[in-house]
Amino acid sequence: MLYLFTPWAPSLSSGPYLKDLSRALVRRQMHRASKQVGFKPPIMWTYFWAGLYLETIPEGPLVYDCVDEMTLHLRFAGRRTTVGADQREIALAKKANWVFASSRALLERMRQLNLNSHLLPNAVDIDHFLPAFEEKLACPQDLHGLRRPVVGFVGSLGPFPDYQLLAETARLLPHFSFAIVGPRARGTGISSLMSVPNIHILGEKPHSLVPAYIQHFAVCLIPYLVNDMTRGVVSLKLFEYLAAGKPVVATPLPENEAFSHAITLAQGPRDFAAAILEAAAEDSTEKRLARLEIARQNTWERRCRSIIGILSR
Repeated sequence: MLYLFTPWAPSLSSGPYLKDLSRALVRRQMHRASKQVGFKPPIMWTYFWAGLYLETIPEGPLVYDCVDEMTLHLRFAGRRTTVGADQREIALAKKANWVFASSRALLERMRQLNLNSHLLPNAVDIDHFLPAFEEKLACPQDLHGLRRPVVGFVGSLGPFPDYQLLAETARLLPHFSFAIVGPRARGTGISSLMSVPNIHILGEKPHSLVPAYIQHFAVCLIPYLVNDMTRGVVSLKLFEYLAAGKPVVATPLPENEAFSHAITLAQGPRDFAAAILEAAAEDSTEKRLARLEIARQNTWERRCRSIIGILSR
């Protein structure tokens, strides 16, 4: 049985007295939650933020799930909690009985801290996205009026996307529509997209509708920056796009290169635009089936079986 524990506490950046109160509150909530579900002892599955509450974590089996270069993200966002964040993550990784890392770059770093570290990439809920491959889904209303073909990106509009790349690529393909689906984050370059007439920022959508958006894209995009912050990124959208059988054009992140036989990697506006044209023109049933098979090999069900096997050793 898997239980999700989400504590509430004042922000750790609110001063020394509130820090002590935060840790005390989290410790009390964790003790109460463990007692309620009868864990003796619980296996605690934690993420980066648990490092800020390391003193509150009870003794017992501990998993650290390292999913991103979080200290770099915090610095990008200007968060005051970056103070000591590196050292807290190091302490968390060393304390953990198991460490899972979502990319090879993160795994390499974690293995320097904990030899019992394992690769656990992101994956796909295949049942949720398979209808985009097998069925004809209704076209979302805000795609109806867009000029075809439509190429699209689904994901958070935060520090990862290369907004300049998107803007310049769209200008090179004025007969394409570019649909951007996802929540916006502050402090990003999204404003550079506003003046490009064939870029349409559609905002965040319910998860239930995402397969329909993907199905109605001619080509799906992963236009991420290639830098220290993204070198460990395994985009969730990669496998979701592939589960829908869609051609994918992406920047050459290290983790994308492992799938270069199934997706097109390109960097720079001219190469990215050429890759979109080629991907749209050369799509086929055979290629769509091959993409689906890759998605089937990268499901959360398979990841869970791997986790259980590792924790059971």
